Amino acid sequence: VPSKKQEFYTIHPKIKSMIRFAKINLMDPYYPFQYRFDFIFCRNVLIYFQEYVAKEIVERLEKNLNPGGYLLLGASETG
Repeated sequence: VPSKKQEFYTIHPKIKSMIRFAKINLMDPYYPFQYRFDFIFCRNVLIYFQEYVAKEIVERLEKNLNPGGYLLLGASETG
């Protein structure tokens, strides 16, 4: 039985100032980011694309990572 208890967390302001959330159209040929990222979270979205399209998306996301950065995908992603 799932718990109805909700937990909330607060991010320290210094860390919060380093976080950027963005919505983008993954089908765009270029992503409008001004800076590169250390982490990109793209969970449970690539499953909705054909495999070759998902691969192209992953390649574009990788280009927006800093050297040594991480692209974190959901367990069901195959891109």
